[in-house]
Amino acid sequence: EKPLRDCTDGTWRGIRFFTCPPGRGYFCPLNTLKQDTKYMDTTQSDAPPDFQSILTPDGTEIHISSVLEEDYPKDEHLLYADDNITEAMPPTSNIEWQEGLTTSKYINAQYSHDNLRKDHQQLQKSHDALTKNYQELQEINKRLRIALQKSQEENERLQEVNERLVQTQTELASKLNEVAKLQSSLQKLENNWKINRSEISLSRKELGRGGWGVIWMGEFRGQRVAVKQMHDVIKSEDNMDLLHREINTMSQLRHPNLLQFIGAVLDDDDDPLIITELMDTSLRKAYERKELTTDPGCRPVILSIMRDVAVGLNYTPLST
Repeated sequence: EKPLRDCTDGTWRGIRFFTCPPGRGYFCPLNTLKQDTKYMDTTQSDAPPDFQSILTPDGTEIHISSVLEEDYPKDEHLLYADDNITEAMPPTSNIEWQEGLTTSKYINAQYSHDNLRKDHQQLQKSHDALTKNYQELQEINKRLRIALQKSQEENERLQEVNERLVQTQTELASKLNEVAKLQSSLQKLENNWKINRSEISLSRKELGRGGWGVIWMGEFRGQRVAVKQMHDVIKSEDNMDLLHREINTMSQLRHPNLLQFIGAVLDDDDDPLIITELMDTSLRKAYERKELTTDPGCRPVILSIMRDVAVGLNYTPLST
């Protein structure tokens, strides 16, 4: 196991004859090699015992020690010193030397070829693995590109939706502002026509009767007025909504040909009251008294009444 003294690594004068670790090789006669060594060419013959020197491939003669393989550990002197070796090996032919050298080179080349083939196989496996990984990365990149495109399209769609939402919110805010203004105006109108019940005094004189209620003669702040008292049986939620709509419409009408709305009493505990101006007569009374007949003398009066009704009806949709 220990390096032999003055041994080489298989190189002599810049020429490599065999390969081994530094300090663990030496030159010996071919007849000292075992027959089963893989470095021995079976076609070669043993060297003669009087072998003194050998020739290198370039024709240089070198002297080799005659130390045997089993006697070497007992030898204490150098195997060779530069070009002068006192103990030479038996001579051999240059052809045998070249054949042995060729065999050694072939074995080394075969060993190198096997190593290179293993390296090539390993590189091929690595190349195949890298190719597979590259293809997988290409597929992942393709899917990511598709996902990115879809994400961009979805983002654009969401931006459009967001813009529409912002526009809708702006319009809604404007509408809410208008509603607030209308509610404020309506509140002011309600405050204008709401009347306290204590300000109304009713007489027992009935002016008329209908499906919604009875009309009484009354007094409001010293002025004679007509008071329409709603029937208790129609005080449902839907009917009260209709009544509020009627009151809001009447409160906005101001025309000499329309009955003047004064106010209303909408207490939860009592029946609703609608207060209007008191007229001296009505078409029903004129008809019942036969004041309006087919007599030619009544025709101007009838035409005047028809005109006043038409003018009042024409004003109603324009002001609501």
